[in-house]
Amino acid sequence: MEGPKPVSAAQGSASRNPDETEANTKKLLEAVRRGDLDETLKLAAVETGAIRAEVMTHWRGRALHIALTFGHLHIVDKLVQLMSPNDLELATDSNTVLCSAVLNKDENFNISAAKCIVSKHDRLLTLPTPYYWIPVTWAVELGHNELARYLYSVTPFHVLRPENGKYGADLLVRCYYSKMFDVAVDLVRDCPKLAMRDNKSKFPSWKRWLYERIKKIREAKLGHQQYLALLRATCRGVTPLNDKEIQESGIRNAIFEAAKRGNAVFIVEALKVHFTLYAIHDEKGGAYFPSLWSIVKQTFTILFMALVRNLFFQPP
Repeated sequence: MEGPKPVSAAQGSASRNPDETEANTKKLLEAVRRGDLDETLKLAAVETGAIRAEVMTHWRGRALHIALTFGHLHIVDKLVQLMSPNDLELATDSNTVLCSAVLNKDENFNISAAKCIVSKHDRLLTLPTPYYWIPVTWAVELGHNELARYLYSVTPFHVLRPENGKYGADLLVRCYYSKMFDVAVDLVRDCPKLAMRDNKSKFPSWKRWLYERIKKIREAKLGHQQYLALLRATCRGVTPLNDKEIQESGIRNAIFEAAKRGNAVFIVEALKVHFTLYAIHDEKGGAYFPSLWSIVKQTFTILFMALVRNLFFQPP
């Protein structure tokens, strides 16, 4: 059955009165909920505006949102064919249709549905949803890792850059919380500025952000090379810096905290990308590291103590 031709948001109903229009629309939405494609197409042919209409039923939303919620991929495919790009941008409770696909718990379904929608109208990748997150960020937040990787691969990277808003910073933070470190490494490698605190994007300060993330990195038991890749990419996000930028970035506090917590690896990697950080001063104006030798001694002390601990204090 071919069904009706595509309709746009400008097209109205073929019915003669509002009550009949609403009744037919409710019947169509019920057919969508049941997964009845034949009945859906039959009613869509009678009521040309029904597939884009939003009517209060037990299942609030438009036809495509309901099909996505109930996981009817065969109906999703057909509705996407029938709808115009403008129709696809219609939201329900601030959720775009791509966000509704992300919210479905079945990852096999939501990946297929997302690909279907994106192939018709890829601008939906960049339209914000609740909390002003774009769909890839929601996918990461909900733990849909394969869907997140797909959406990340097709999301225009320029949207994620700091000068275009907080979308990239939000995605990076959610990647750390969700332990999607492969995406995090790629993000910071391609745009090191995402690692810097930014007043416009309200990105967390280095001192708080860095150690929360490093804790999660350690908990994830990443390979040493992946750990270093992420740390180095993050450190490059604060270079090159002048004295003013060093002060504003908060990296000084991060180095102080690293020394207090015995994180020699971070100190060494920070110095590799910006050697003059060895001469940073504390808030009272005193040099925190009187010389590079003090860092070297501290680093070897930390490494030696770690070796002793591993050799003599490991459980049997």
